[in-house]
Amino acid sequence: MAMACSEFEGPSQGSSALAGTRLRAVLASGAAVAMVLAALGAADAAVQPRPPHKQHAKKDPPPKPLDLPLIQVSIARQQLTLYENGQPIAHSPVSTGTAGHPTPTGIFSVIGKEIFHRSNIYSGAPMPYMQRITWSGVAMHAGVLPGYPASHGCIRMPHDFAVRLYSLTRMGARVLVLPHEIAPAPFESARLFTRAKPAADKVSEAAAPADAKPAHAVRTAESQAPSVMTDAVDPAAHALAEKPKAGDPAASEAAKSAEAKSPVAGAPGEASTGTLVVKPVTVTAPQPIEVRKSFEPMTGPREGTQTFQPAQPAPAPVQAAQPAPVPEAKPAPAAADEFYGPERPTRPGPITVFVSKKEGKVFVRKGFLPVFSWPVKFTHPELPLGTHLYTAMEANADGASFRWQVVSVPVDTTRKAEKHVSRDRRGRRIEQVVQPTVALPAATATQALERIDIPPVALARISALMSKGASLIISDKGLGSETGTETDFIVLTR
Repeated sequence: MAMACSEFEGPSQGSSALAGTRLRAVLASGAAVAMVLAALGAADAAVQPRPPHKQHAKKDPPPKPLDLPLIQVSIARQQLTLYENGQPIAHSPVSTGTAGHPTPTGIFSVIGKEIFHRSNIYSGAPMPYMQRITWSGVAMHAGVLPGYPASHGCIRMPHDFAVRLYSLTRMGARVLVLPHEIAPAPFESARLFTRAKPAADKVSEAAAPADAKPAHAVRTAESQAPSVMTDAVDPAAHALAEKPKAGDPAASEAAKSAEAKSPVAGAPGEASTGTLVVKPVTVTAPQPIEVRKSFEPMTGPREGTQTFQPAQPAPAPVQAAQPAPVPEAKPAPAAADEFYGPERPTRPGPITVFVSKKEGKVFVRKGFLPVFSWPVKFTHPELPLGTHLYTAMEANADGASFRWQVVSVPVDTTRKAEKHVSRDRRGRRIEQVVQPTVALPAATATQALERIDIPPVALARISALMSKGASLIISDKGLGSETGTETDFIVLTR
């Protein structure tokens, strides 16, 4: 640099120009060196070891699956919304099927999951983080999103969102593909399924009559206290409590009859409480058992009459024996139950109940396996029911009822005019346009429940299987071709 400066200070013009050129070259080279040094400094800083607390930092664990997720895909908005407990928690753009290969709409569920999957229909096309909703080839997976429907029926999602959604769902997660998004709404109805209430202590629930008087103490074999008072007054109680006087046959007979007919605490089917509940019992005299007799006509009957006499002497009256307790008999299986067979072994997980007006039955599945089906009746079967999905979100404090939510799936009732073409005798073309009939509106979620009559025997079997996450689907549609082996009920609305 010093040499350059001394040369630059010379008197001659040529040497001055030369010095200026050399100065510019030196300055340029100095700037380049500075840039190189800065780059090396940055590189040196980049390779410096991280602080100890960041050196062993762990990746975030994958999110846990949601408890009761609901996935909704809107065809019109090309958007997916993820709901949990009735609230939207995530949105994502999607790309659904084209007009030539439309994505079917209706009620689905996740029936298969695979991280690395290739299509067995479209030349092994990659479908990463695939979640299948039909066996015919419709699934949700990561793919290209051009901003409009572009798939062959599948639902494409961004890669990052597909990875996250894959970890948030389990097999059986509910999926709704609808023309327009419909948020789930809370729903209450006394006609929804419940569990059987827990057995209550009937003795503790019994209230003493307002005009009841103190009763005598009664000692029983199951009494835990020295004496237990009854909660009702009855003459039979006195017969048990007081020893009959000697020589009083009537009192002795009443005591024996009351002892034989009085209910005892701890009877089969009831919890033992150590309390004897004495109920009014009418004491009647022993009655003879009805015995079948054979008769034959008398010889020489009088004119206009017909008299019979017994062929054998009538047997003496037989003392009626106290009948032994008989366990509660289960209702005999109806013809429909015999046809569809007994209940099958069930898998873990909530049940799904499908009431189909087209089939005229209620179907029950658990863990993708059929459990049973039963015929049902409908009021006003000529009117449409619509398609409704009810979900039991959680059990209430009473241990029997549930908190429900509902989504009423819109059904496309628009119909186009039909054109009929014919020819007259001369071969001239005749076109006739037939306007479609106006479709009747579908029932609301409440009206659909009120128009269904499920037999009590089927309701009892459903009640025994109820749990959190159980679903009820009501629809005019039938089972359809998509509902099959290892699937939940798939209801196609288009």
